[in-house]
Amino acid sequence: MTLRFPPAAGRRMLASGAAILSLCAAVQGEEQPSGGAAGGGIRCEIRITSNGGLTEYAGLAWAARRVEGEYDLTVSSRGPGGVSNTVQRGRFVLEPHRQSVLSRVQVMAGRTGTVQARLSIHSNGRELCQFTS
Repeated sequence: MTLRFPPAAGRRMLASGAAILSLCAAVQGEEQPSGGAAGGGIRCEIRITSNGGLTEYAGLAWAARRVEGEYDLTVSSRGPGGVSNTVQRGRFVLEPHRQSVLSRVQVMAGRTGTVQARLSIHSNGRELCQFTS
């Protein structure tokens, strides 16, 4: 017997399966991409990795062509121990079709804490990509 689903149902099932796999990776403490934004052949993302009591926020970028510019990675956390605001800025060179880790920040916000992170990539005074978690 063959089961047939309309195309929309198949896409929903595929999306549900991807969400479940993502949740499983998060529960096991493995690396979990938090999303991405694209523009002008550039893709950026904040990868969130938990290990013990620390959570790492890594700013990643990819490009279809060679790009030079600047990045800002801002991580703000609020937890039982207080408030922390970290801003890291720097220059980068993206080589075509290669992932680059621009910056990393580790925080310990605890189970009741909140963390917000933002990655912004600029070149020649123009924002090429930004992502907020």
